[in-house]
Amino acid sequence: MRNPLYQKLQEQMIEKLTMRPYAGVAFLYANKEHYPSRESFENELRDIAQELILGTIWSFTYLFIRTSTHAYVYRAQFVAPMEKSFCCGNGCPDCVRLRST
Repeated sequence: MRNPLYQKLQEQMIEKLTMRPYAGVAFLYANKEHYPSRESFENELRDIAQELILGTIWSFTYLFIRTSTHAYVYRAQFVAPMEKSFCCGNGCPDCVRLRST
């Protein structure tokens, strides 16, 4: 994964988390030895991701996939908004220049 947000996420949880990309999607493997429950991992993941995206237009989503013998497996995504944030100069009817703040 080339997104620096994933790298920072993994750096902050270095011994507790393994990240493996499959088909361009990040899968997080949370070590069960460090987390007694899924909720404890999800709380820490949410807090760290919130710090990483603070002040940006990005959002963070995750989805529990399965439990293996040694880890909780999640799909994680840093997502950019789907709406345009700049004017392309083509005179679109929904141009950002025409929006009222």
